[in-house]
Amino acid sequence: MTTNTTGTTPTANTAPTPDRAASSNTNANDSSSSGNGGRSTRRFNGNRNRRTFRGAADNLRNFKGEIESLPVLGTKAERSSQDFSKFTKAIHNHVLANFAYPKDISFAIKDHKDPVRIVAQDIPTKQKLMKENYLELKDDKIGTDEEKQQAAAYNEDLEETIDYMRKAAFTEFNKRKTAANSNMAALWGIIMGQCSSSLQQHLKAEDDYEGHLYDSVWLL
Repeated sequence: MTTNTTGTTPTANTAPTPDRAASSNTNANDSSSSGNGGRSTRRFNGNRNRRTFRGAADNLRNFKGEIESLPVLGTKAERSSQDFSKFTKAIHNHVLANFAYPKDISFAIKDHKDPVRIVAQDIPTKQKLMKENYLELKDDKIGTDEEKQQAAAYNEDLEETIDYMRKAAFTEFNKRKTAANSNMAALWGIIMGQCSSSLQQHLKAEDDYEGHLYDSVWLL
């Protein structure tokens, strides 16, 4: 104890007791651990999120599709920026090179129109065939008797020719209609084959998916 020469009450130098010091150190350590733990957790979550995003991107990059020469599509989570116009152009070029009657199925890709309906509008009627081939029947009601007979003979011959043309045209028409139906299904398969499994699941989850099965226009 120090002697007080000023007359004030003497005071003793105090030091923290062992219990208080331990408690203080424990609180400090807990606070430090909590802060470090929070930072560690945030770092872990951030790294995990980055790994998840990179993993999704890698999955799409490694996905080759059923036809490796064609581009692929995925969900936005797999790749945020995707060139759909490049995808459809590549599909269109593939169809033109490999499908029968490619002009008809081309409407499905470029114009989003049903090729089956387009083919149906092209049914080979007699009037259509005559117009396409610049054919006209002659009027066998005017002129001399000889001219009338010549016109009637010409018309009869032309009618027979048109009937033959219609049979051939109908054969071709039926082939086009059959090809349009099968090409729509084939195009569906190609498009789905170039979609990642995640994107396929999204498509199949659509309410009207079952009602548009093999409808490539709906799919595009």
